[in-house]
Formats: sequence, C-alpha cells, structure tokens
Amino acid sequence: MYSTFNKAGLWEVASRFGCSSEQIGSCLSLVHLHELEDPKETPEEVASNFTSAMYDTPEEVLKCARHMEAVETTCEPSIKKHVRRYFTDHAVVSTSPTADGNMTIDSFHQFSGVNWLREKPLFKFEDAQWLLIQKAEEEKLIQVSIKLPDEYLNKLIDQFNEYFVSDSVSISAQL
Repeated sequence: MYSTFNKAGLWEVASRFGCSSEQIGSCLSLVHLHELEDPKETPEEVASNFTSAMYDTPEEVLKCARHMEAVETTCEPSIKKHVRRYFTDHAVVSTSPTADGNMTIDSFHQFSGVNWLREKPLFKFEDAQWLLIQKAEEEKLIQVSIKLPDEYLNKLIDQFNEYFVSDSVSISAQL
C-alpha cells in the first residue's frame, strides 16, 4: 500500500503537515528541535489537488497520507531506538502458572522462582531468570505478560504528540 500511495504522489500531502519521521526522531533524541510552519491551505484543500480515479475524495487522500506517515514513523531508526530504550526502562513482566504449571511446579522445581511474578521491571532481570521464564513458557507451565504501564504509555504518546502536532494557531493546526 505504501508504495502505491508513494507512486501516486501522496508523499507530498504527508510531508506538508507536521514533522517528518526524521525530525521527530531527532526531537526525541533531543538533538535538534524543529520549528514547524503551518501551510496556508487546510489539509482538505491540499488533498483535493490529489484526488483521482484511485482516490475519490480529499478524505481518502488524507487517510492514505496518514498511513504513509505512520509507516515512515515506525520505520525510522532513531524512533525505534527511542521506543526500545523507553520500553526497556519502563516495561514490566508478570507471570502466572497455567493449570499444568500449578500441578508441576512446587517449591523445589527449577521454575518456582519465576512462576508468580507481578509487574517486575524489565531492567531488574539478572542472570538466567529470563531464560527460566522462556523455558517455562515454552513448556506451557506459565503465562507471561510484558506490558508498558498506562502512565508510561501515556507519557510516550504525549512525547510523540508534542513533536508531531503543531503548536500554531492557524486554521490548519486547528483541524
């Protein structure tokens, strides 16, 4: 889909509004903050110049342009690096035994230290504990959940919004 949108020239629409993925990446790594200039036209006005048999309405053009921007953002190496680092610093791991695990794992079993973990920070894993969790999960003795707590997920989303959404007060920024 991305290549189809790109060949249709929709990259021009995507690039007119907000930061590029490279700019967002450099902002997240605090290398350089970019000042955005809002275009004089509304997104719908720009998109109307790209309607065709393939893209009937400006709304469809904007939807495709958003898709392109999302793909570019998720592929940007500096953004991936930032998200990986953030996830490693703030994610938590929880484990619980399966029905088979309840029957098999006792206090002397090799997996007894990993069958009941509750929101252990990912960065606090030491030695072979993670390998034990993986092995116990492979043997279907425990269920593993890795997540980013809501407060940290919201902070990460706010970081992206801060750099992606314009602070200007033009009509384009208000849409």
